[in-house]
Order: sequence, then structure tokens, then C-alpha cells
Amino acid sequence: MLDIHPEPEDASVEVRHGQRLTFVGPYQRPVIYQNIHAARAALTAMVDAGLFARERSIAFEVLYHFDSVDKWLAYRVERGTSTEVDPALLARARDVLAETSGELLIREQMRATRYRRRQPAGARRAQRRIPGNTAE
Repeated sequence: MLDIHPEPEDASVEVRHGQRLTFVGPYQRPVIYQNIHAARAALTAMVDAGLFARERSIAFEVLYHFDSVDKWLAYRVERGTSTEVDPALLARARDVLAETSGELLIREQMRATRYRRRQPAGARRAQRRIPGNTAE
């Protein structure tokens, strides 16, 4: 099983103009953070119950590029995202973009974790008792 989700932290809204980056503000999504914590708790319970074993986990960054605030908002609508964006953050992003020919960046930290399904102990014992079974 592969679990991929954002880290439960604010995404960063920035404007890039050439080599210059301007931090606009954090994109806060508290409801998503609650969902991520609940999902992590459920996965931990499955690992603790012996159903899955965690094999590998990596953190990485996803960087979204948009020509304008409106293009970011349209992208969110296309994806069915319902998380509210602070109107003050949108206004700041529009103001910074109006001063440059830059692009809007949304920087989000992600995590991917691979889990391997484990056989319950009773299933392993039963498998060994099957005549002719060579699988261990």
C-alpha cells in the first residue's frame, strides 16, 4: 500500500520574478491537517495490529506554478478543492503579482510511505500445515 499526502503544515505562497522570490504568506488548511492526523492514526493502528509493515518513507516538495491568482483558484475548482483561502492572502498575492511579471508559486511539503501487507500469524501457521506447501 502506498500512502501519499501533504504534510500537516501550511503551504507557502510565493511570487517568483526572475531569480527573486517574495514570500506572500502561508496557505492554512486546518481541516486537511485534521484529516491527515486521522489517516496517520489509522495507519499506525494497522501497523500496530500487525496487518502492515512500514517499509520506506520519503519527504518531498511539490511546487505548483500559476500565471495568476485566478488561474490558481480555477485549478482548485477543477480539482474540487473546498478549502477556503484567506481573502487577505489572495489580495497580497494579487498586489505582489501586479508589481512584477512574475508567477505565483504554491510550495507544499509531501510525504510518501510504502507499506507491505503482513499475513496474520494464524494464516502463516495454517499455510505451513498444508501438505505439499513449500511457501514459507
